Amino acid sequence: AMAAGLACVASDLSGTHDIIEHGRSGLLVPPGVPVPLAAAVVRLLGDEAERKSLGQAARERVKPWAMSCLVGTHLRLHAEICEV
Repeated sequence: AMAAGLACVASDLSGTHDIIEHGRSGLLVPPGVPVPLAAAVVRLLGDEAERKSLGQAARERVKPWAMSCLVGTHLRLHAEICEV
């Protein structure tokens, strides 16, 4: 979803906050608590500007993990290994 430029709402679990920067590239909510989750979704549904801003920042945030980058990295590594 982030690579597609969509604003994300996710539970603030181990590792999630390493990818999603709360308030910058998405929204993080406490895990297992439905009210903050629903409030964050409603917040984004009602604020197109914030949705777009978070979505654009999300896309930039995950660029290093985009499939095209990963494929290029794997091909370079394969070429290096084959040269040895």
